[in-house]
Amino acid sequence: MGVTRRQVLWGGIASVATLGLGYALVENRVLPGKTRLDKALGACGTEPALPTNPVGTQVTGSFTSKARRGVAVHYTISYPPGHATTEQLPVLIGFPGRGGTDVHVFTALHIDAFYAAELAASRVRPFAIASADGGASTDWHARDNGDNPAAMILDEFIPLLHGRGLKTDKVAFWGQSLGGYGAIHLAMLAGAARCSATVGSSPALWHSFQEAAYGTYDNAANFAANTVFGRESELDGIAVRIDCGSSDPFAPNVAQFRNSLKPTPAGAIADGCHDNAFTMRHLPAQLQFINQHLPA
Repeated sequence: MGVTRRQVLWGGIASVATLGLGYALVENRVLPGKTRLDKALGACGTEPALPTNPVGTQVTGSFTSKARRGVAVHYTISYPPGHATTEQLPVLIGFPGRGGTDVHVFTALHIDAFYAAELAASRVRPFAIASADGGASTDWHARDNGDNPAAMILDEFIPLLHGRGLKTDKVAFWGQSLGGYGAIHLAMLAGAARCSATVGSSPALWHSFQEAAYGTYDNAANFAANTVFGRESELDGIAVRIDCGSSDPFAPNVAQFRNSLKPTPAGAIADGCHDNAFTMRHLPAQLQFINQHLPA
């Protein structure tokens, strides 16, 4: 028995309807795959052109960290263009995402290049940008095996920066993805007495140990001890900015966290995905925000 023209027509309509329903379910996060779909459709956006302004001098080094069980922690300090490495400057501490080392915020995200452009345009004042290697997947919190990158930053790296002449009475934090969580978590641990501002770019926030990426937390107790949910009051007195792409898989969690903070933090859920392009597009505004709140 042959297929009639009407059957072909109705079959085509049904296929289109099925595709439309599938797209709607993915777009509204009923089904997974929104980020992959948006990337395929070109909805994630592109990386901005890198500024061509000369960057400042970088100083690198390492220290043995007791907080990280004797690991040699590498660090990088980027100074403003035209400023000596001996100047007493405020400092922004940057946190890379999973797998990133201290150089990641400079070589992959080019935070120093964007900062140099903002400085040249007089939209920020001179401050140093420093980063230390927290380990491949520590998520910047204390682990059950004794590895504690948070304590490394607060108790070892900040004093090291102070010893180099930088102003560390009140620092600012900035981070991307797992580092975005780290910037929020470290600000909570430091409190308003030691931290003036923090910026989370596409922060990796989960509601439970089961939801979290494998290896990021040791167990449910380790997650409960370090989640930022339920600790919002620890950010009181600290200027907060949080940006996240609307196509980022973390967007629903980030939106909930943003809404739980009073006052609502700067930043927004904006067009984009969980990628370097989103972070780099927002770096100029984030650096201006840091500049507004770093101590003079």
